[in-house]
Amino acid sequence: MKLSTRIASAAALVAAGLFAEAAYAREAVVVLSPVGNAEGKLTEVEAVALHLIDTVEPGEEAWVINGLTQEQIAHYTLGNDPERYKNQRNRMRDNAAFFRNLKGFAEAAITPKEDVFAGKIDFPSVLRTLNANYPAGEARDLIFYNVSPVTHDPRHLDFSMLGSVIPDDDHIPSSRADTIYGASGEDAYLQNYAVHWGMNGTAWRVSDRHEHFMVRFISGSVTSRDGTLSTFAQDPATALRNAKAGVSERIGQFAPELDGHRTMVHLRPTAALEAGDAGGSIYERTLSQRTPDQDELRAAQNVEIAIKWDCACDFDLAVQVWGDAPISFRAPRGVSGTLFKDFTSSASLNTAWETIAMPGPVDLQALTVAVNQFSGASGGAQAELRIAIIGETWGRKLRVAGPADRGAGFERTLSRRAPANPAWLIVNPMDVVGAN
Repeated sequence: MKLSTRIASAAALVAAGLFAEAAYAREAVVVLSPVGNAEGKLTEVEAVALHLIDTVEPGEEAWVINGLTQEQIAHYTLGNDPERYKNQRNRMRDNAAFFRNLKGFAEAAITPKEDVFAGKIDFPSVLRTLNANYPAGEARDLIFYNVSPVTHDPRHLDFSMLGSVIPDDDHIPSSRADTIYGASGEDAYLQNYAVHWGMNGTAWRVSDRHEHFMVRFISGSVTSRDGTLSTFAQDPATALRNAKAGVSERIGQFAPELDGHRTMVHLRPTAALEAGDAGGSIYERTLSQRTPDQDELRAAQNVEIAIKWDCACDFDLAVQVWGDAPISFRAPRGVSGTLFKDFTSSASLNTAWETIAMPGPVDLQALTVAVNQFSGASGGAQAELRIAIIGETWGRKLRVAGPADRGAGFERTLSRRAPANPAWLIVNPMDVVGAN
């Protein structure tokens, strides 16, 4: 059956009043992903077409764009003839090219493979395309229909959100020269837009916590460009329903937390937080009084090294296995492990406790562990370092003399295995586990 025929059948139901929900009429830009199967894409474009037939009024228009390439897929427009367009079939007849283009887009769907995942779009580029080609002079909807919120560009792997990675708040006010998520100079890019995001299920989602920080990031990206995020739903139908109902209130009030320390935050999966002993995460466990033997130390398995603090400051952790590059906020993923941000007792994205997890085996006796006071109190500050082996956990209080140096001594400290200045400490793991 032709797409226009399928839509005509559904439109007839609309015209007959069988879809009882009243439509809130206004223009829209709809963002679709080209990644998925053709039949699924036909269902998507059918739903979008029905929405526009029901909500765009005479004298208005709407656009559908490819969220991966930013190319315009189709343009829907009605002339200034209210009498003519009381008939749904006239709306469709005058937009025959619109339906042909939607059908062609659906039939050219890209099969998901490797890192080209279902629902993939280029979110930062979409926002810039809107400003360049679809500025809104008055209230308009921006509908992300059945797309993933995860951004992944193989040309910019340092900014990939695959797994459970979220850009921290400092990315948003930054320049595009520094980060693909930078909104500096883009203050009005989404002016007059109410944003409705309907996701393609929950496959992207690692945990409730991951979803919380994702919606927080999307909201910040939209708000910083003078738009309003009004919907962030697990299903695409909710995005259309809220747009049709004229929902335009902002969801969530997220105050930005900026410390000048821009990073990609790796959130530990819930299962990893609960691994180990019955005490839960490394920050909640009872500290061991046992001294591990030499065999355990030379080939330690499932090692976690973590730091926590209570001051209004920012500590950073760097760990280096001999011969490998250091693992730190500068390079969170390494050959020997990954730096995560944990949220055991903090809802802050920038000052959350840090954990480096290393599957092992790791020789703790030859491991370099460095702690830096990146920002905060000029008179120094206190933190606690913890080390765990297969869940058994040891801890030690630390004090950095300060003042904070914003990580300035990183290379010198790690290369020489000695503090470059009073903002740094080199911690011997043997001291923490009581083996010295």
